[in-house]
Amino acid sequence: MLSSYSKSSEGFVAKSFNSNEINVINDVVSELTFNKEAQKQHMYVKVKYVKDTGEWQAKSFNFSKYVED
Repeated sequence: MLSSYSKSSEGFVAKSFNSNEINVINDVVSELTFNKEAQKQHMYVKVKYVKDTGEWQAKSFNFSKYVED
């Protein structure tokens, strides 16, 4: 049996020197269980937003992940 659930999620706005660009760092913690063995996963998702034609739009996504024992 495989199951997964989100344990927590937080977002942080990174400092930007450009008023038309914002970087948001999302810190996501989840737990994956397979055959009664649980594994905690921690992922950072960086989303770059750019103000284009008066509206904020997501332009790029960067993911990094590590697995805890």
